[in-house]
Amino acid sequence: MTGKMFPFITETWNPVAGECPYDCSYCWAKSLIKRYNFVKYTGPARLDEKTLKKIPTKGFVFVDDMSDISILDSDSTRLLMNEIRYRKLADFLTLTKNPVWYLNMINPGSVDFPSNIVFGATIETNKDIPQSKAPSPKTRFWGLKQIKEYYPQNKTFISIEPIMDFGMDEMVRSILEVKPWAVAVGYDNYNNGLPEPTIIKTNALIKCLESYGITVYRKTIRDQNRESLLQMEARIKEEQS
Repeated sequence: MTGKMFPFITETWNPVAGECPYDCSYCWAKSLIKRYNFVKYTGPARLDEKTLKKIPTKGFVFVDDMSDISILDSDSTRLLMNEIRYRKLADFLTLTKNPVWYLNMINPGSVDFPSNIVFGATIETNKDIPQSKAPSPKTRFWGLKQIKEYYPQNKTFISIEPIMDFGMDEMVRSILEVKPWAVAVGYDNYNNGLPEPTIIKTNALIKCLESYGITVYRKTIRDQNRESLLQMEARIKEEQS
């Protein structure tokens, strides 16, 4: 399935099943899961065997946009990574709100992440803004920095979406410490009333990151929120059929 989450993504693949525990206030997936009674994303964490067999073999694949990969235990993660490992013509972006999970999987050595994994994390701000049950931004930055040290050959990626107000100096410093291959920046598209930075401040962050040679994908397009929602609904209907 063609992905719309990031412009570089060619496929979206959803092998992770089960309820996401982070309960983000801005989560678009929650309303769609409830509306369509999408039982795949309810109940305990597990791999969806049907989807697992449909793993893409080429392109740039986004792994799971409806849940969070960090809900998986080590046995399921090992099985998932073994499937990914042998798809040498594809890269796989894993995006989580708990990048410390990457460390939990490799210690004490139960999971070995393949070289075609791009370690991603969603980090919307560097402030402790209570919009989620996910670990704090400081913890997320730390987790992503640590996994980069374990796997220096793998790329890291940060999604600052939906962006919330932040402290400029600390935000830039924390991102640079992660040494990301790229960063995506975008505002909330679904009118959740988040504490957002001004456009001027957001653009200053983007320009600063770019001055350090970081690729920044701009996603601050508010007038396409309805179109994005329709695209997600269409994809869910297709997966249910």
